[in-house]
Amino acid sequence: MALLVSTHATLSFVADQAEKYGYCPIVTFDQPLWWKSLQIVMSENEDSPLRSIVLRLGGFHTQMSVLGSIGAIMNGSELQEILVLIHAKNTVPHMLNGKTVY
Repeated sequence: MALLVSTHATLSFVADQAEKYGYCPIVTFDQPLWWKSLQIVMSENEDSPLRSIVLRLGGFHTQMSVLGSIGAIMNGSELQEILVLIHAKNTVPHMLNGKTVY
């Protein structure tokens, strides 16, 4: 509950400051906070200042998501065998699941 209140307070502060100075607020979070912030913003009324906030997923989590997507799309291809030539055999499945980044 404390995380929800502090996240809402932070988003409210950012929205107020952005409105005060005439900017579009863009906030980057790691995945757990991004998800919680997205839930908060989407639960607000359409005319709420929080709805103007652009939420971005941090670069590391975006990279993990892309790697996991590539692993899912390329499942059954020879990609895993090729990556084993470069990386440790036990690491490759984690890379293709998006859980390990090298």
